[in-house]
Amino acid sequence: NLSTSNAYASEDLEFLTALANQAAIAIENVRLYKQIEAEAVMRAKFERFFPQSVRQKLQEEGNLEIIDTEVTALFSDISAFTELSSVMEPRQVIAMLNDYFQVMVEGIVFHYEGTLEKYIGDALLAIWGAPYQKSDDADRAVGAAIAMQKAVRDLNTRWMQERNFGIQIHIGINSGRVAAGNIGSPKLIQYATIGDTSDVTSLICNVAKPGEIIFSQDTYDRLAPHNLPLEKLPPEIVKGKSAALQLYRLHWQQVESI
Repeated sequence: NLSTSNAYASEDLEFLTALANQAAIAIENVRLYKQIEAEAVMRAKFERFFPQSVRQKLQEEGNLEIIDTEVTALFSDISAFTELSSVMEPRQVIAMLNDYFQVMVEGIVFHYEGTLEKYIGDALLAIWGAPYQKSDDADRAVGAAIAMQKAVRDLNTRWMQERNFGIQIHIGINSGRVAAGNIGSPKLIQYATIGDTSDVTSLICNVAKPGEIIFSQDTYDRLAPHNLPLEKLPPEIVKGKSAALQLYRLHWQQVESI
């Protein structure tokens, strides 16, 4: 105050200081809230790259060390996809795959508590047993395979009306030991399994015909008794394996669910 001296007492200074402190706290809270909100958005985007089970493991341990474990792997592929995609526009293919994978992965693999390992074009590889292992991993994988085939029937009903086409998928399942964990460079990692089990799963999928589910003796041995309608196939020689594989075809159309 330029016209009056000693216009303010010490109490006025204390009041002004308290008011300024409250304002500073309010401003800092707004800044922190915006920072937390931005970090939450970035974290949500980041977490989309990891399956729920992997995110949970990361939260518990902060890192995913390589471990030796037993898994049941499921490899699913769209039959005659090359021919189908050749008569579709690229954007139509992407839209179809996004629709398909949303049902297969979010609606089925995650529902059966599996871990999506990766997409491979129109194929997907999912595992049960890593990073968390359960006693009924093989049953969950087979149950997911049955649900996938039935979901394709429902998708085809809708797609025939909307897009005038349908698809079929073939599925292979195998069980065994793998090394599982984060694999890649320090700046770009992926949760993956390495071992003969995953490779053989892909080979079994190649044996399966459109609309079929085929699994190995190793998976058969791990299944709980369900009286599943199975067909024991002749021993199959697959590429890269010296010994023939004993495989089973599951007549999933006769199964409600497991």
